[in-house]
Amino acid sequence: MSRLSLWVIVILAIAGIVACGVAEAEPAAPQTDAPPPLVRAIFVQTTPSATPQPTTDAPTTEATPTLDITATPTITPNPTWIADPIKAIRGDHFWLARPFLAINGIRDYAERAYPYGTTALGLQPHHGMDIPNPYGTTVRAVANGTVFYAGDDLNDIVFGPQTNFYGNVVVIEHHMEIPNSGGIMLDFYTLYGHLSAFYVRAGDPVEQFQEIGAVGQEGVAIGPHLHLEVRIGDPYDYNATYNPSLWVQPWSGYGVLAGRVLLKDSTYVPDVEVEVISQDTQRTYSTVTYHYDQVNGDPWFHENFVIEDLPAGRYDVRVKYLGRIAYQTTVDVLSERTALINAIIE
Repeated sequence: MSRLSLWVIVILAIAGIVACGVAEAEPAAPQTDAPPPLVRAIFVQTTPSATPQPTTDAPTTEATPTLDITATPTITPNPTWIADPIKAIRGDHFWLARPFLAINGIRDYAERAYPYGTTALGLQPHHGMDIPNPYGTTVRAVANGTVFYAGDDLNDIVFGPQTNFYGNVVVIEHHMEIPNSGGIMLDFYTLYGHLSAFYVRAGDPVEQFQEIGAVGQEGVAIGPHLHLEVRIGDPYDYNATYNPSLWVQPWSGYGVLAGRVLLKDSTYVPDVEVEVISQDTQRTYSTVTYHYDQVNGDPWFHENFVIEDLPAGRYDVRVKYLGRIAYQTTVDVLSERTALINAIIE
């Protein structure tokens, strides 16, 4: 081989190495004008138990956190374990962030037409909250935890009342110390349904606001949206849900109204219309009470209706029963707090 040929080979090899070393930069993640609120709860990472593997593969991504959300832990050298830790929950427990960043037109609040526990004029009782967003919108973890399951529910893995109910679903296990409980620990789960894609696998540790999937309309769904649930107990149990509106942090300047509509004998009254009218703006918010006992009331509030994301202020409340106003009162909704009423009707 001539000396000229050797120089040609060396030059071509160097050019190839340089070309392989050049990569197109990933686009920067969009930034919000203000960071999401810090949710003050102490979540503990645990070693996941054996979990069925998903039946479909999905790409894994390395999240780029936009916010340091690690709460400063208190010293709890001896966590307390009790048989039923939910009994240790006291008062408000807004421990979860919202699963979307409200930027570029992305919506981070629930659809009011089909709230938790209601039938929306003919559907089965709702076991979570729905947040509509365009197909493919990034879904984020609402708290630190460990992925319990990520995949489809087409065959043997069932989280709903039937197979292919959620389509693609991610379930995250959260292990935390209940605030002001003397170290009592609570395990609970959040479920993210109808996803078009999932970016995590069973056993992955996740942080609050980490990207875990994308909005879709897989399974039993009308239009693209995220279905979000909170479950305590068996993560596969469709009847182990609680109203997420009492767990997701309200916006600053907004609060939540929860209530119990009862007969004199303390029987909960189902499917009763509740109207809430702002004395400041005269705007009316409405809902109906939970459909019988097919969903759970909160461990602390024991409610059968909730209206979330109410601007702080004074409201007139009316409960309609058998075609008449059977109960009315006035209530003050405070920022980032839950107001609770008992409506006793005859």
